Amino acid sequence: MTLFFYLLFSTSILWAQDNPDPLSFSSQLESSQWTPGQQGKIKLFLKLPAEYHAYTDQFKLEVLEPDGFLVANPNIAPTVDFFDKFSKKTRSGVQNEAVLTALIEAPTKIVDSKIKKFVFQLTYQACAEKFCLFPTKKSFEIPIVFSNATEEKSVSFFSAESFKNLSGFQLFLFVFLAGVLTSFSPCIFPMIPITLAVLNSEVDNRSRKTNFLFALIYVFGIATTYSVLGLVAVKTGALFGASLGNPWVLSTLSILFFVMALSLFGFFEVQLPSYVRKKLHKKHKSFGLPGAYVAGLIAGIVASPCVGPILVGILAFVSTTGDLLKGFFLLFTYAMGLGVLFLLLGASTEFTRMLPKSGPWLRRVQIILGAMMVAVSFYYASLLIPEKHYVSPIMWTSYSESNIKQAQHSKKPSLIDFSADWCAACKQLEVETFGNEGVLSYREKINWIKFDATHDSEALRDLKKLYSIQGLPTIIFLDSNGNVNKDLTLTEFEKPELFQKRLEKLFP
Repeated sequence: MTLFFYLLFSTSILWAQDNPDPLSFSSQLESSQWTPGQQGKIKLFLKLPAEYHAYTDQFKLEVLEPDGFLVANPNIAPTVDFFDKFSKKTRSGVQNEAVLTALIEAPTKIVDSKIKKFVFQLTYQACAEKFCLFPTKKSFEIPIVFSNATEEKSVSFFSAESFKNLSGFQLFLFVFLAGVLTSFSPCIFPMIPITLAVLNSEVDNRSRKTNFLFALIYVFGIATTYSVLGLVAVKTGALFGASLGNPWVLSTLSILFFVMALSLFGFFEVQLPSYVRKKLHKKHKSFGLPGAYVAGLIAGIVASPCVGPILVGILAFVSTTGDLLKGFFLLFTYAMGLGVLFLLLGASTEFTRMLPKSGPWLRRVQIILGAMMVAVSFYYASLLIPEKHYVSPIMWTSYSESNIKQAQHSKKPSLIDFSADWCAACKQLEVETFGNEGVLSYREKINWIKFDATHDSEALRDLKKLYSIQGLPTIIFLDSNGNVNKDLTLTEFEKPELFQKRLEKLFP
């Protein structure tokens, strides 16, 4: 018996030596001409012999030459689930044929204009039924041409490249301050009545320190949801904030806020049995902190569509570095900056101590808060109703490959607007900015193209990778040759005057 296993093991080793590198592939680069700051996509068409498979988490793609290029974590499809006998876990892997796709971003300055090729390195590990080969590195080259290679182009202050150039402390300080600024954006306003209703509850029965702790735990809940949703967006490629496109999420939020409003109006009061409350009160004076954290988790969903350029930059940075732990804390820090406003609201409840301890004013405060909660409930309920779209004075063209080619042939710049029904900033752009007379003066000078990203689709997933879209709104600008002008990409609401200046840059 021992001899049998020895022969089997020896045979496996010899087989592995005969097949040290079973993976074959061909490569396809999206563009052979590159400019500083450009983004592109590479595809590897993988093929393995029938007796082998390779786990997806062992694939890694790097650019060895030239320096300064960033490569995002690769996406591989199709995949097959395997039961790994050694780890006793089900793992995702590649069998037979698959396609590996990865996004590439050029540095903002190409120093050596004589570079004529990419040198990539692919790392993978192949396994058979009874053994695994050592990890294998395969280098390959792709010819490229750099146009205007010595020209340094301006790049968005919030790009992944900008984050890469910041030190650890500077990076976290920067995203924290950016979160503070984001808290004053219009899409944060629906969170204010929720915050007031939660933090003003039983404020007279808590000490000053407990009130602040209550607000802090509430903000922790917001930051937790924001951070987790951000990492899910990076890992799965889903649009950040797209949860509000889900009817179940919208229905739950609408019902939850309406029930909270009824409670504030005095229709009922949700309490644990008195004997349980007495015991909890004796053991823990800060009863209610878990409730504040849960309320913060819910409020974080409300905040999730508030995507600004800073958040897009963080998500792009995380996707290119692959460091999810650092990404989580960056997103958490950003969300804590966003929560400073709510900490101030929590601290402001101290002013209520100067007011009379009882009286009609308390009832009026509850009614006002309840009315605000009803308004929020109706807002989310309205998103469930098929929208009668605003009649735009702009003749929009639906996104399609044929329309893009037609736009290129027209030799006019193009604008691609990615929007969704759940995106409040998108609607604000549609009404306030696109309807402005100054912006409309460019109506005939530009190809206006729109893509409806309300619901997930294969076409949307491809475009998210192509244009590095992390959230909405996102507006992509193409020059008259059909090339993306990264410096003009817009990821937030912008007033008409500023948007008009952005359009002017399409006509140097």
